[in-house]
Amino acid sequence: ALYRRWLGEGVLESHEGRFLVEMEATKDILAGTIAGAFGILVGQPLDVMRIRAQTTWAGQNLPLQTRIFRMVRQEGLLAFYKGVIPPMAGAGAQHAALFLAYGSVTRFLNRNAGGDPSVAHRAWESGTDFFRLCSIYDVILILRTGENQLPSLYVVAAAGAAGGAFSSFVTAPVELLKVRQQVVEARGGSGMLALIRHVVASEGVGVLMSKGLTATIGREVIAYSCFFVCYEYIQRKWATIFNKDPHKVPLHIVYVAGGVSGVICWLPSYPFDVVKSKLQVESTSKETMLSCARRLLANEGLQVDYLPNSHRKRFCPELK
Repeated sequence: ALYRRWLGEGVLESHEGRFLVEMEATKDILAGTIAGAFGILVGQPLDVMRIRAQTTWAGQNLPLQTRIFRMVRQEGLLAFYKGVIPPMAGAGAQHAALFLAYGSVTRFLNRNAGGDPSVAHRAWESGTDFFRLCSIYDVILILRTGENQLPSLYVVAAAGAAGGAFSSFVTAPVELLKVRQQVVEARGGSGMLALIRHVVASEGVGVLMSKGLTATIGREVIAYSCFFVCYEYIQRKWATIFNKDPHKVPLHIVYVAGGVSGVICWLPSYPFDVVKSKLQVESTSKETMLSCARRLLANEGLQVDYLPNSHRKRFCPELK
């Protein structure tokens, strides 16, 4: 919604043929950051249950409600917010990396697909370092290339995959710290700084980046490719059906498109998420992504958790 709003209101063409960005956009950046933080806070309880279902709850033949009541009784309500600090602290860098790669790849592919490269080049060169860093500015330039030409869904899919792969190098260490905090079944748990010192001292600093990285890349590439394609398709389809400007989609349609896309993107990417969590939470494991996946399939199969008469988890999508 942020870059859609900028697309229609925040980017203007000056008399010199260059784009100027209104200072009001700074407020939108701040609003987007705050909204992202609220999104993490709202989804964190479900995220804690997801990680535990993939790791410490494995093999426990108990219904979901029993597990939740036991967790609250033993650890308190704050257990649902264990591990919230790493994603809150890393959210800005994760989104900057994602949209930087997404915007750059979209610009490159759109330029070679017939857009006007000079327009995007002039706009990019006139941008300030601040907006380059924010990277959503880059996305605006892409979608404004030529005569308001929207990139094809093939371009969107490729750019989403590239953005997911690039952001994985930020996401992997953040999520390693997050899942290590989430699986501590004790009241209070450990602080983030103490956890970082423990991980570095016992496993080395390299583990922050390397452990679960391949599975994270697999998950993010598939997830963001699906997400951006579904997100764009739903909004463009709405604009086509009602004969509206695809750049001026109302907020409730953006909300629906984001929610539906979020559900769909988890369906093909969730197996990678299960493997990633297993690898990151087991500090002594030296397994690769493939060997871990083979072990899970051999020992636990493809059973779905939280269905009647089935208390085994695994590749059940997280519909949050």
